[in-house]
Amino acid sequence: MDGAVELYTKLKSFKVREGLSRMDGNADLYIRILKSYATSFKDTVKRMNQYGNAGKIPDLLQELHALKGTAANLESTEVHRLAVSLEQGVKAGKDILTLDEFKKLKTALAISFQEINSLSGADKNEAPGSLPMDRLKKKLSALKVRLADYDVDAMDILGEIRDSLCEMGYEKEVMELEEKTSIYDFDGALAQFAKMEQQIKQ
Repeated sequence: MDGAVELYTKLKSFKVREGLSRMDGNADLYIRILKSYATSFKDTVKRMNQYGNAGKIPDLLQELHALKGTAANLESTEVHRLAVSLEQGVKAGKDILTLDEFKKLKTALAISFQEINSLSGADKNEAPGSLPMDRLKKKLSALKVRLADYDVDAMDILGEIRDSLCEMGYEKEVMELEEKTSIYDFDGALAQFAKMEQQIKQ
């Protein structure tokens, strides 16, 4: 099946026309970024629950802000709408974990990830997880090069090493990298990467 046709057929919760337009009509690129999105945010509801229950409001806001921005760029309209509403709720002092919008967000994310995973080639990349340090360092070097070259493949590499970095305690740094990369702020992402790289070397 042609990539663009498959996107229109399977991505019912996305505005595919607008999403493809952001990628200059490149269906393969859109699919790669969608896969990275599904990998990066697969545990976002779990993290929100943890932050909300622990009273970590800044972390909760950061999670919602990152999700909001990425969903907007990928034209995941319902996820974006709910993330905006919940972010406003947190700022207003509400316990969003008890709101219907939070339950709806969980459902909307599950649907969007199911649609993404149904795309052909959705499992081409290496499965995320803990990587040996030597391989992690190689992928970090590759990520640095991609960011410096303004290459959207940086999102794929980031998705591959996300879990390893989070296990090392760099969850906030990874989220900021994901947010900046998702909106193609490669200079900002490179600056964020440099800070994290320096910490890893210490």
